[in-house]
Formats: sequence, structure tokens, C-alpha cells
Amino acid sequence: MFRLANEKGDWSVPLPVNAYRHTLYTVLLSLGLALFAARVEARPSSVYSGASWSGADPSPKACAGAETVLLIQDVVPWDAAPDQDPNGADVTELEAQGKNWCAIGSADIGSTNLSGFKEIVIAAAQTQAFYNNLFPGGTIHPSISSWVSNGGILSANLADNASGPGNGGSWDGYVFVGGVTKVTSFSDDNQIAAPLQPIVRGSASCPGGNCSRIFDAGALDDLDDWGSSSHGFLTNLPAGTLPILTDENANPVMIQYSFGKGLVVASMTSTEWRYVGDFGTLPQNKKLLANDIAFQDAPTFPSFDGLAETTYYDVATSRFPSASGYGGPGSSGGAGEALLRIVNPTRSDPTLNGTLCAMIYVFDDREELQSCCGCPVTPNGVRTLSTINDLTGNFGVNQANRNAGVIEVISSRLNFVLGVGGTPPLGINVAGGLACDPTGAVGSASGSGVSGAVDPTPTLLSEMMHTEALAPSAPPFAPFSTSASAERFQNAPLDQIQLSSLQTDCMLLLANSSGAGVCNCGAGEKPAVATSLRAAPRRVSRYVGL
Repeated sequence: MFRLANEKGDWSVPLPVNAYRHTLYTVLLSLGLALFAARVEARPSSVYSGASWSGADPSPKACAGAETVLLIQDVVPWDAAPDQDPNGADVTELEAQGKNWCAIGSADIGSTNLSGFKEIVIAAAQTQAFYNNLFPGGTIHPSISSWVSNGGILSANLADNASGPGNGGSWDGYVFVGGVTKVTSFSDDNQIAAPLQPIVRGSASCPGGNCSRIFDAGALDDLDDWGSSSHGFLTNLPAGTLPILTDENANPVMIQYSFGKGLVVASMTSTEWRYVGDFGTLPQNKKLLANDIAFQDAPTFPSFDGLAETTYYDVATSRFPSASGYGGPGSSGGAGEALLRIVNPTRSDPTLNGTLCAMIYVFDDREELQSCCGCPVTPNGVRTLSTINDLTGNFGVNQANRNAGVIEVISSRLNFVLGVGGTPPLGINVAGGLACDPTGAVGSASGSGVSGAVDPTPTLLSEMMHTEALAPSAPPFAPFSTSASAERFQNAPLDQIQLSSLQTDCMLLLANSSGAGVCNCGAGEKPAVATSLRAAPRRVSRYVGL
């Protein structure tokens, strides 16, 4: 197969085996190279190509002494759109949100008293002189690391090697706050790793109206094909770092971490590039930068209602003790099967979420995760699962006590895509290419497909049937009385820390490849797009989880 390719695609032409092959090859090569050159020339890129750029330096607002937000910027990141402030994307959004801000150049970092600022924003796509000033001696300026350690909130747009006025300036080989370093690696396929983080969720208060939820829905919507979407990935991450966005290989391109009393959000994404619409040939997408700046005012993990539910199960403690020691002969407690029913009340309409995943996590009553699975539920459909046979029959930790515990269900979008020609991994039964993976092993591949993070989305509804035996309270002992009841699951407010913990624990539980720890999806209509239990254990990114 004859192949000409660039980073955005390829042309493939089969060559006949005959006397004219050499002539055809020559003609196709000439035509292909011409098409390639034209395509590369026409395609906008955020990456420095070697061409020099000249223009006036920006002159953003000077500091008077009462400002709470500081922008550090030497040149306009990439470009200034005609309908935006001539000083670039960061200035435009700071103004849109009504921030009390001012700006300095990189040469003024050491002479500026940073103590009065609550937030600092570092602009991307800067010159080599800028990065040399920001990293004197190869390490982040001590004034900045000290300021963060004392409680500052730092939003660092660190995409370098950029086209535009930055002329390819780079911080290659330098060390950022907390020892973070980076690897230059251009990607046009970014993925969501932390769907409940407010920068992704778009949940922070946002004057100006540019904030909104981030989706990974295809080219320019919102993360992919910005030429390039990210300019590298971050390494040597401090303990507790939360990856917010990753590239296609699960390498973090936007992260959040604590440093001393402060907080850092660091990004290698071309955030300002998409805000202005590159050099005018792409649509403007303001959400990521707007969400980031809005988050700095309230850098917390809010919890969300309507995304997760929980209840208990008890199938045997009237006769046998639970893992924690409750129950046994003569005790009141569970006395038989407990059926779980999950309903999807949405219509078969993509705008109303359609088929959803019930991500199920089953614990014993010693708080040990024992099984997990992801089960699709079709619109207006119901899925029925047996606690004894489907949820607890294949516990993963030493085939533990199965008599009582807790079930958590997260309502999520479909998050597993079967690879072209791939064979479904152990435990997945894919009908149309999409399925449910409760591990949310972001970007990791088993050779059969790719998983994204669990993406909580309203609203599956769950109900559990309980069968209870009640022992008489005093002698003479009468026979046990038995009753059955149905109970709606209780709303369990969900935040990103809990979501990350569930995914990571599930991934570790299933990593032994033995098949233990996999729950089953019971009975229910098989959706046209997928029928899924879980994704198989696969290469685990060292960046997943907290």
C-alpha cells in the first residue's frame, strides 16, 4: 500500500504489480507531495515552525497596589482576535469576569511584591526570554513557589514551543513548582480524566457568560484537533495530583495539585489558542480558559446530586454473621434474595442522554470493594440484578463474606469504544462498538478498545428489594416473622475525589486478570449499541487516581 501521511491524516493508494508500476509510483508521489504541501500550508498550527514573528509587545494594565489577580505575560499568546482585547485571551477573559487584575512582564517577577495577590495567571506561548526569567537557573522563580506555598492560587498555562509572537520559546529541561517537569509531545487527542472537576464541569460562578461544561465530542468540540490541542505532558507529579485532562496515551496535560498551603493548576493545552480561534481560521472556543479563571475564585470540589445512589444489602445475617461480625443464629437480619432494579427514564434521544451506564460498586460491610461492573440501561428500560447471583457471587478479595454490605451506583455516559477489528476483552460483550467501563482507565488500551473516565450524567433510578427476618425481642421465643420491602436508593452526593477513588479501586481489583471481582449485569434489554460488563484489566496509567 502506497502511503503519504501528515499528522492529520493520510492518503493510501494500492499499486498494481505490472510494468507500469514505477511510472505510476512517480506520478502519485508528485501528486501526493503537492497535496501534502498544500494541506500543511493551509492548516493552522499552534506549534512553532521556525518562522519569525514580529509585532508590538502588549501593554496590559499596570499594577497600582490594590489588585487581587496578577497576569504574567511578555507577548500576546499566539494572537489577539479582532473582537477581543488586543492584549490577548487572558486579558479578554479577566475583563469579562470583572477580575480586579493587573499585569507584569517576566523581568519584573523578582521586584514585585506578590503577597497582596490571591491569584496569579501565567500566559502560554511566550518567548525564550520569558521562560528564562520565569525559571532562573532552570527552576521556577523562588518568589512564585514561595507565594504558592503561603496560600496562593496559581493558574499556569505552560504550552510552549508555540507559533506566533512567542517564536518557539520553551521551558524544556526546567523544573516547575513542586518539582513538576514536562515532556514535549504534541497531541490533537485530549481526553477528560476528571469529569467532576469544576474546570471540566463548568460549575464555578462565571461572570461574562463564557463558562460551560467541557465535552470530548469530536473535532473542535471541545478538546480535539486544534492543531495542536496540547504541546506536551507533565511528569514528576507531586503526591495527590489530580489529572484533569490527558492525551491519548493517558499522559496528563492539565493537572491540579496542592503545594504548601496553596494550589496549582498547570496546563500544557493550547488554551488561549482556541479562545481566539488561532489566527482567525478556527471557531473561537472560550470555555476552557473561562472555566479555569473562574475556578480560581472557589478552588474546591463541589458535590453533585442526582449522579450517584447508594443502599445496603443484607441477604443472610439472620443466620450467618457478616464480615464485620453482625448477625448469626437468632439475630434479626437479612433472610434471602435482594433484587436490584435500575430504570433509565430518558427517551431514546441523544439530547436526553439515551442509553446510560449503571457503574456498580459492591462493598462488604468492612468497607472493602469486592466487585464492580458497568451495565448499560436503555431508554425507558429496566435492568434486574440478583444480589446473590450477580453482585456478590464473584467477590474479588479472598472470596470474602458475602452476607451484607453496601452498593453504590453511578449514572454515567457510555465510556468504552471497541477498536476497529478488535476482540472484546474478557467480561465485555459489545454489540455496536460502545460499552461501559467502571474503571474509567482513561486513554488506556487493551488492544481491543479505549476507555474514557466515568462521566456522571443524570439520571438512572435504582430500587432494592429487602427480605428481612425479625427475631422476637423476649422469651418465650416465638417463630421469626419475615417481611419483604422495596426501597429507593438514597441520593449520594458525588465529588471528584470519591469518583476517582471508586474508579481506581475497581481498576486495582480487576488487575489480577483472573476474572474475580467482576459483577454481572443481570437481565434487561440489550441495547443496539452495547451490552457490557466491564473492560478487561489493561495497562494502568500511573497518573490515574489520587
